[in-house]
Amino acid sequence: MLTSVINAQIFNDAYYSKGIIITNTDTIRGYVDCGMEGFVHKIKYKLDLNDKKAQSVLLSEVNYLETTIAKFDRVTFNGTSALIERLQKGKVSLYKNISSKSGAPLYNASTGTFMGGGSYKKEVLYLIKNSEAIKIKKKKLKSALRTMMADNSEIMADIEKLDLKGYSFEFNLKTLIGKYNRWHKNHYNQ
Repeated sequence: MLTSVINAQIFNDAYYSKGIIITNTDTIRGYVDCGMEGFVHKIKYKLDLNDKKAQSVLLSEVNYLETTIAKFDRVTFNGTSALIERLQKGKVSLYKNISSKSGAPLYNASTGTFMGGGSYKKEVLYLIKNSEAIKIKKKKLKSALRTMMADNSEIMADIEKLDLKGYSFEFNLKTLIGKYNRWHKNHYNQ
């Protein structure tokens, strides 16, 4: 099996990762192509890793995608539906999307495609609580976190200590949100 994955990577720019795709009408368990091409208009998959030909599903029909690499949920914000990467899920959720300079997701729900390419793309993080999505702007992040996590006075000190710079920013933010979500689950589900 490892040999076929390596061969796929070398010769086809395809890397198949075990995964699950949930659409509006179906649940597909198999191997998802996570290769160099990415998820442009459709997601390619194989039911068995040894299948000769990949099948595909339109990106616009996918509500959930999970591979051994990442999990993606369909999220609606500012009237736009997008399939974006889930970093942390709970009372407060954290998502990451590739977007244009304007902050608009490159995924277009009406056409079911990621728009464009090139160097103008950047990662954008979103916080979601009670269906309210907030695009993270570092200068306003601590204020947004204090508002979203106001019911836990103990976490306020951790919010103030959050380092907004450096390579560990995303990890530290994910850890902080995870800590809040565990507290929330224990506090309200006793």
